[in-house]
Amino acid sequence: MPYTDDVAGARRWTKGPTGTLQIFSFKVAAIAEELRWPLHDPYFTLAGPTRAPVLSDANDSVRFEVVLKVKSSTNESEDKDLSYLARKYRIFKTNHSRGFSFVSTSKLSKLEWTVGYLAKSVEATISVQVIHGSWPHGCRGIFSAGTISLDDMQVSLLSLEDDKLPVTADGMITLSRHVACVEIEGELRISVATECANDEQVTTKDVAIFAPRKAGRSSAILKVYSSKNTVQQALVERSWISDIVGAPSALALCQYVQLCTRLRDAQLSTEPDRLIWRWTTDSQYSSRSCYDTLFQGAVTSGSWELNWKSWAPPRVKFFVWLACLDRCWTSERLARRGLPHAARCPLCDQFEETMAHILTGCPFSKTIWYEVLSWIRSTSGPPTVEGDFAEWWSPAVRTAPRQLRKGTSSLIMLTAWGIWKHRNAAVFDNARPSVASLFQDIRAEARQWADAGARGLRQLLLKLAFLG
Repeated sequence: MPYTDDVAGARRWTKGPTGTLQIFSFKVAAIAEELRWPLHDPYFTLAGPTRAPVLSDANDSVRFEVVLKVKSSTNESEDKDLSYLARKYRIFKTNHSRGFSFVSTSKLSKLEWTVGYLAKSVEATISVQVIHGSWPHGCRGIFSAGTISLDDMQVSLLSLEDDKLPVTADGMITLSRHVACVEIEGELRISVATECANDEQVTTKDVAIFAPRKAGRSSAILKVYSSKNTVQQALVERSWISDIVGAPSALALCQYVQLCTRLRDAQLSTEPDRLIWRWTTDSQYSSRSCYDTLFQGAVTSGSWELNWKSWAPPRVKFFVWLACLDRCWTSERLARRGLPHAARCPLCDQFEETMAHILTGCPFSKTIWYEVLSWIRSTSGPPTVEGDFAEWWSPAVRTAPRQLRKGTSSLIMLTAWGIWKHRNAAVFDNARPSVASLFQDIRAEARQWADAGARGLRQLLLKLAFLG
């Protein structure tokens, strides 16, 4: 395979991309009960190889020989054999990458190991150097390498069970493995994952992606995030700036300049920090104050109480809510979005169809409102001009006696719902608009609502029956 700096191809005898064998993991899955010693970490720390095993054609094979010994406390010659295995590996199809898992059982142990065959691959010699800062205190970490073809398999380059990072004087991290393989047309992904557990467990990960080459060097930067950094630590020589990641937007740059200006002369007191909630007079947080703050400056609608506090099935309340917001799919709304639509109102065939027209301006709808209001002997008349439905709805309810207002409001919602359903029947079923038919349906459904629990509407209908 090519050497790292053989960019010009001076060594013509070196081989190009070829099939290689990647060893991902090796572990003791189980041991015999008579051994009576626990497995705190069944995975072995792999420290090689310095070169990858090559499998370029179907005639090549790799032989695994593993000897596990129980180390003697006094002399190496007295080490006891725990397990021995020998396994030959041969590839039959050399054009596709794939992973394999093997299991070997002996009298005293059960061993499992995972390998992967990488087709048309090159070697990557990996080194990691600390260029800024230090490893976060109290954090474990894993440096690993992987490829896009075997995304679920990772080569462990270094595993830290504590925060003791093995680093030389020039900042080079001492990795347990330095070599990984990757397909020449794939991606090599070097990642660092940290897990910090101070007050709470925090897990972070950063990944650097490299495009493979036959020779040469590539570099990238991995960010190791600290789980906890005090304000005092962050202000020392403006170390907080190094925690900014990604490409900041124009707004983020403006905020950065403002923050730098505010922190330039910041002086920390020796008093303990305390939280201050600015939206209450006593500076104490409460969920109620937070809820009230969310609605400061909000635009309110007078119809919300009529809609949501009146008795009606949920689908009717939802329709009336959409109608008040002008969110129903009328012809005018369809036209604004370039969708097929009718030229005129399907009920009157005279004007453009809008939500305000259907409920308040359409001659057909006005006739229905007149029939319904006359039936309940309301002193309010039907809508006189086309406009906001809620602006007519609220005064129409207030003209009714107090004990009949809830029933009147429910009946108005039922009538609006009936007009909309009648309109849909005309549009989608080619039904012919009929005032008599719709009025009869509204009266029948009003009685069903009363029987279903609409007390206000039931009281209104009982009074109508009493009046004859």
